[in-house]
Amino acid sequence: MSYLYVLKRLAYACFLDRRYAESEKYFKVAYDLTPLVTQNPSNIFISKKNLLIFYTYANIDSAVELGE
Repeated sequence: MSYLYVLKRLAYACFLDRRYAESEKYFKVAYDLTPLVTQNPSNIFISKKNLLIFYTYANIDSAVELGE
């Protein structure tokens, strides 16, 4: 589970440096890997929420698509 934490931290660091494409890549990898690592619904929800929050800031069309 610690590598998911590292991915999330890398995504936040890239986001703060305004490297949005790289940040999106890390958020998507964490989003895709979370269901494979854990079956805990709260962890899966947090992963989806992080990606959705990123999309609402960087790409609203992708946020709408993910929300549906």
